[in-house]
Amino acid sequence: MTASETLLDLHPTASALDARNDALRDLRTVAPGIVPFGLFLGVTVMVTGTDPFAGLFGAAFVYGGSAQLATITVLHLGSGLLAAVVSGVVVNARVLLYGAALEPWFRDQPLWFRVLGPQFVLDQTYLSAVERPGYRGASFRRYWFWLGTSILAAWIIAVAAGMALAPLLPGLPTWAWSARPCSSRCWCPASSRRRRARRPWVRQPRRSPWPAWRPSCPSSPAPRRA
Repeated sequence: MTASETLLDLHPTASALDARNDALRDLRTVAPGIVPFGLFLGVTVMVTGTDPFAGLFGAAFVYGGSAQLATITVLHLGSGLLAAVVSGVVVNARVLLYGAALEPWFRDQPLWFRVLGPQFVLDQTYLSAVERPGYRGASFRRYWFWLGTSILAAWIIAVAAGMALAPLLPGLPTWAWSARPCSSRCWCPASSRRRRARRPWVRQPRRSPWPAWRPSCPSSPAPRRA
């Protein structure tokens, strides 16, 4: 890039203003889908007991709600760090296809942009960029910068708002079910004993030397033999 091109990038020409306006217009288009998901993720971070700073850092670093939600869920269920990372990578594998489709826009860009620009590749930026085929070269860099940073700011604000609103929300049964490691779909010895204690008229099951198989939670102990 020559000195004249660098100076051209720094001045707010009509092309630069158009790129910024188009990016902000596209932000208003995708915001109705970003904000609710960010609020939900913020509430999930607080309900699962995840560190708030880790949740905000993940919102900015991962830059993908589905991958971060999968990682938080796997860690909350008691799996290891490797399983959580693999689940997040698998969920975000679709970004590889988005990057391949955006290759014509990145082909003639400087090396620094080809290294840093893919950080902003996700569903919303991909769908917005392919609808703007006229942006190439420096104009695409302006558009991509404004689009990526504005969506990132909206995403972080939505996640932070969800984290702030979580303590004010009522403890709905569905949220409690999704946040507890032991759910109704798996066998939990403690909850099973509590249910039998609340219903003393229910006939107690006969003891068997071999325990019946039941799907158990990762955090629940395996059923013991009688």
